[in-house]
Amino acid sequence: SDYLVVGSAKELAELAGLAQEPEDLHIPSVDPIVIKKKGKNGTLTEYHRIPDVLDVWVDAGTASWNCLYYPKRKDFFDKYFPAAFILEGKDQIRGWYNMLHIAGMIGHGTPAFKSVYMHGFINDAQGRKMSKSLGNYILPDEVTKKYGVDATRYYMIGAAGPGLDMNYNFEDLEAKYRNLLVYWNMHKYLIELIQTTELQAQLISETTQELVLGVEEKYLLSRLSSTITAVTNAFEKIALNEVPLIIEEFMLDMSRTYIQLVREKTTAGTDEEKIAVISVMTRALLDAITMLAPVAPFFAEEIYQHLRLHISLCEEESVHLRSWPQPVSEHIDEQLEKDIVVGKDAIAAVLSARDKAQLGVRWPADHVRFECTLAQQESLTRIKELIMTHTNVKNIRFEPPDVRFIVTPNTKSIGKEFGRKTQEIIALIEKNKNDIESMLQAGDKQFVIDNNTIKQDHILVERKIPDNYQMGEGNLVRVYLSLVRTSELEREGYAREIIRRIQQLRKDAGLVKTDRVALEIVAADKVLQEAIEEHKPSIAERTGSVKLVLVSTLSQNLEHTCSGAIKGAHFTLGFVKIQKE
Repeated sequence: SDYLVVGSAKELAELAGLAQEPEDLHIPSVDPIVIKKKGKNGTLTEYHRIPDVLDVWVDAGTASWNCLYYPKRKDFFDKYFPAAFILEGKDQIRGWYNMLHIAGMIGHGTPAFKSVYMHGFINDAQGRKMSKSLGNYILPDEVTKKYGVDATRYYMIGAAGPGLDMNYNFEDLEAKYRNLLVYWNMHKYLIELIQTTELQAQLISETTQELVLGVEEKYLLSRLSSTITAVTNAFEKIALNEVPLIIEEFMLDMSRTYIQLVREKTTAGTDEEKIAVISVMTRALLDAITMLAPVAPFFAEEIYQHLRLHISLCEEESVHLRSWPQPVSEHIDEQLEKDIVVGKDAIAAVLSARDKAQLGVRWPADHVRFECTLAQQESLTRIKELIMTHTNVKNIRFEPPDVRFIVTPNTKSIGKEFGRKTQEIIALIEKNKNDIESMLQAGDKQFVIDNNTIKQDHILVERKIPDNYQMGEGNLVRVYLSLVRTSELEREGYAREIIRRIQQLRKDAGLVKTDRVALEIVAADKVLQEAIEEHKPSIAERTGSVKLVLVSTLSQNLEHTCSGAIKGAHFTLGFVKIQKE
């Protein structure tokens, strides 16, 4: 057989004597073209398109070097072949993956790619294949029109491990969509903070010596570097399904822990403290959305473009042009991260006790006692000031109050373990209640009585708390909040409440943080008068009042006024905005 291989449309036109290059090189456009030239035997031969067609997968199989313009651009080929990474569905094991390797081995003696991430198929919530006959199929537009393409991608990437099918349901996507909104709300909060304080973020160095960092900032920077390390490792080992959750956990922690811990600082802190908050938040948010960008590219870009309008540190035109974040080893403090986990649990337990006692957090408590392990005690001691500030207690102690234990047998768990001996064990517990209660008081977790081991799940324990304490329980620690009230504690509580009322009036009046006022207060009750007099400097500072006076009647020229009562102590207050010069 005599074959002629044509290398380009230009060569085909020249060989066939065509006036111009053919635009379409496919069947049937090329079928009429005939090339006449001398063949192998030296005689004039007509060449036609051969009737056989290569498998269409050959094009796909050679894609790994066709896209590099090989052999015309050997520099591209030498630099980029074989590919570092490929991502496709598991149906391509016999399809594209297979042909890429076959073509690579035949053409170049090497596989066409070095690593692969393979996803599975999408099933319904019950794990069934989607089909019209079952009526369980979902059109992509149904999802993307409601949640957007990025929320859908964000959900689906983390919904199943490599090569495994995912069971789609709207509830899971809805949860991921809500979590994505945390990113959105965080960036709005940061922009609002910058606008109200009129302060700008500073670049955070490895030492951060130029910033006044509290425990909260050090914690967030540590969590950030730990997160960068975890996300980078997940990408490096191509565990793409792990990436969304790692970033999400960091952002939720930033929202639920850090932001809550610094709220007081952002309203009543010094400018140095506020700059530290803004700087650390900026660094954390920018690095987080940079890591999020491969997973939710449009969403991350939208946030970044908003931040660019307010933050001078956003130098690149796009989040996708930012360098990949790098962890800072000097920022990582694993012990602090563990301490804050215990601290969050302790704070939640104290607030739970306050709620049960109906003692609002603005009313200071004398002390709180913790029942916890030695390691937890050490953690709480290291962040003692943080806990006291955010629970509004004057002191923390680690000796539980005189708690009395009342023990009764847990018949259900005893029956499961002891079977026929159940009644004997129940009688044994009833007989030795006092001894068991004493051992519980001493901190014992299990007891041996007449050669029988009694564990904590064999008994039901009721704690009798002294009347001047309220118990609260977290997942890690138990707390006992002092309910003792002194006149000093009460006066501070009244002052905090009056601050809240003034701040609410400022908000209702449309004032911003930098607006200053002249404030007048009418306090009919002596306890409220004494509280205001004692805490006047603090009230003035936290409410932006350059002048604060107690009066018997409000002046007529006050622009904004309100009245109310705090624990039955009535007040009327008002202010006039002081015009800036």
